[in-house]
Amino acid sequence: LTVRLPEDYVSSRRFPLVVFIQGGDGGRGDAEVRQYIGDRGFITANLPLFVKSLTPPPIAVVIPEDLLHTFSPEDSAALKALAQVQIPGIVSADDAPVLTSSWAAMLQKLNARIPNIDPEQSVIAGFSNGGHAIGYVLAGRDPFLRRNFHSFAMIEGGVGAMLDGKAWLTPDLAGSRILVMFSDSGKNEGPQAEKFRPLVLKIVKRFIEQATERRLDATLEVMSGAGHTFPPAYQTWFKTWCAEETAPGGRLTH
Repeated sequence: LTVRLPEDYVSSRRFPLVVFIQGGDGGRGDAEVRQYIGDRGFITANLPLFVKSLTPPPIAVVIPEDLLHTFSPEDSAALKALAQVQIPGIVSADDAPVLTSSWAAMLQKLNARIPNIDPEQSVIAGFSNGGHAIGYVLAGRDPFLRRNFHSFAMIEGGVGAMLDGKAWLTPDLAGSRILVMFSDSGKNEGPQAEKFRPLVLKIVKRFIEQATERRLDATLEVMSGAGHTFPPAYQTWFKTWCAEETAPGGRLTH
C-alpha cells in the first residue's frame, strides 16, 4: 500500500482519500496515483489486487436469465459466447472475499495512521481488472467498502458484476455515487473484443439505467475511440468528477 499526502495537507482538517486499483495483475501497490487526481485536495493511495488462487479453474460468468430475455436472440447468443471467454488472471466473483479482507486490513491500518480521512468524500476507482475487482466487491455488498467510500468508479472494467446489478444496487448505496467509464471501441484488444464491444456497452448502459431507477447517482462516460486505455483527457474528466464532491456548492453541501 502506497500513500501520498497532498501538498496542502494539514492534520487539523479532514481530507478525502482516492484509491486507484491498477489493471492487469494490479502491480505491487506502489504505483503513483496523483497522475489521476493531482497533488492537492486528496490523499491518494494505490492498493494491489488479490485473488483466491493464482491458478484458478476456468469459471464461466453467470448470466441472469432475465437479462437474456431483455436482449435480441442475436445479442443473447453473443452474451452467452462472451461469458465463456477466459482471460488468464482476470478477477472473478470468487475473489471478492479475499479482496475484501485484504483491502480492509490495509485500509484499517491507513485509517489508524491518518485519522483525518473523510469517508463521506472518498473515492475508490479501478481500471480494467481493477474495475472488475471493485465491481465484484460492491456486488458482494461488503459493508466495510461501502462505509469507507462514498464514490465508486469502474473504468473499462466491472462488467461481470454489472450483469446482475439489480441484486446489489440496494438502498444502503443511497447517497453514494457510481461512475462507469467505457470506450466505444475495443480496437487495441483484438478482433474478438472489438466484436463484443457493442454488447458490452449495452450491458453497461442497462446497469446505469438500473441504478438510476433505484434513485442512485450513476454516471456513464463513454470514452470515444479510446479502446482499452485511460487517455489523459479522460483522466482529467475523472479528476473533475472526483472534485465535485469537495467543491463549494457541490453535492454534499446542497
